Amino acid sequence: MGSTLADFALWAGFYVRDARQIWAQEAENFAHVDIDGWKASVLQSDLPELENVETDLSSVRLLPYFDSYLLGHKSHRNIVEERSHRKVYRPQGWVSPVLLVNGRGRWSLVPRAWQERA
Repeated sequence: MGSTLADFALWAGFYVRDARQIWAQEAENFAHVDIDGWKASVLQSDLPELENVETDLSSVRLLPYFDSYLLGHKSHRNIVEERSHRKVYRPQGWVSPVLLVNGRGRWSLVPRAWQERA
């Protein structure tokens, strides 16, 4: 999966303005990718391996609360559909369990106690 300047800043614990110079220094090592309209960068050295990866197009995975797959990017639109975003990324920083189908969030479990309060 690719990364953006905002992802890097989040990962590094920097403000975007502080991460920008580091990102720019490494720009010549990046290849730009477009994943279903989501534009990001990957290391050029990783590109051949990523281009040749075989994916299981029928994968189904269950992710627990706060799974790092759901937390690793500033924007989540490449992982979770807009209509499900509020079910997954809940108030007060809660990140709900998710069913992934082919790498995309399709469903979120909201515990009964939360449903009664909502």
